[in-house]
Amino acid sequence: MKRKRIEQGFSQRKLSLLLDNTPTFVSKYESGERYLLFTEAVLICEILGIDAHELTQSILNTLRTSADDDVFRIKQHPPIITEEQIKQAKTPPSAKSERQSLPSQA
Repeated sequence: MKRKRIEQGFSQRKLSLLLDNTPTFVSKYESGERYLLFTEAVLICEILGIDAHELTQSILNTLRTSADDDVFRIKQHPPIITEEQIKQAKTPPSAKSERQSLPSQA
């Protein structure tokens, strides 16, 4: 992103004005002192003419091939919620089961 900013002829100050932020904000994310929110990264991409999808793919490829630090390796995890659980959550309980769960008013 920094290289693209420089190629586009933007100073940190000019980019920060377009982002409605401070030059320190730009400096800190470019130096790695600060992480960007995804929405901030997308906005910067839009301003600099970067394809956000290509940037995301590039980052994912880098993370997948990084052997230096296991923290940044992407591991395959099974889904936390199965499709069956999603279907069950969308199905409203029957009126009968709702009545059975209510306390009696005797």
